[in-house]
Amino acid sequence: MANFRTPEAVGDRIAAGMQHDRLPLFNGEAQQDFSPSAHAHPDIATAIDQIRGEARTRPDVRWLEANGFTYARSNATNRPASPTNYGCEAQDCNCGDTGGHPDTGVLVDIRGGNPVDQFRSGAAISVREPYGVKEVHLHDPNVPMFKPNLPWSMTADGGVTPSLVALPVMFDYSTERVARAAMERFASRCYWTGRWTRSADKLARSYCSRTADRGLLVSSGKVTRVFPICDSCAWDLAKDVTPGGWERGTGEDGGRLDYVVNDGWDRAANYPPDKNR
Repeated sequence: MANFRTPEAVGDRIAAGMQHDRLPLFNGEAQQDFSPSAHAHPDIATAIDQIRGEARTRPDVRWLEANGFTYARSNATNRPASPTNYGCEAQDCNCGDTGGHPDTGVLVDIRGGNPVDQFRSGAAISVREPYGVKEVHLHDPNVPMFKPNLPWSMTADGGVTPSLVALPVMFDYSTERVARAAMERFASRCYWTGRWTRSADKLARSYCSRTADRGLLVSSGKVTRVFPICDSCAWDLAKDVTPGGWERGTGEDGGRLDYVVNDGWDRAANYPPDKNR
């Protein structure tokens, strides 16, 4: 059995990456799913039903890197958060200062080899759907379509490409990290704009600001669904969620709904690893 498997840096990192994902916390204890009360809430359950069956396909590594899912923005860099640089925030200014930092990583790997090459090798394996790799599905009009090259020209259910992108949770990324990056890159508006389902309760709802202030995370098996939502609608959802599930208009969510914030901090702080946020 000693020769059953020869250790390799890429293989070890992929195996570790498929197990490293941070689990959501509730009262300090790790939970298996994001937003455990979501499916009991009528408005969230309706949203899930509306997007169920969407054709999704994983993009290739070139697409992922072109859209910011790179080694330099992964957890592998182990760098501290940089001083935040949000750029020029003067109203109506057109100076072009968008803030951020040079997109470079720390190219040091004690295991030897080029970490960027290792990252790309692992990412290439991830997009070919190894068993157990998680996905993030962002639900927004700005989510791009992708048409993979042959022989990867069909979706998992045999649908015709192009399809909406399904973002793999690659090694050196976490579900929350992929979700934050997807929100930053593609989110354009609150999913619940004009979508409230309970007419009797509409007048009690806060005004939807239409902005994508955060992303609501909902677990569905290996898929984490991300619904962009404004702070007003998030507050209204929270008023209905209780530790026991759902009850109209009482209490706050008690930590039963999980979000990522879309405030630009990751970019302003040079995408530090999750542990250094």
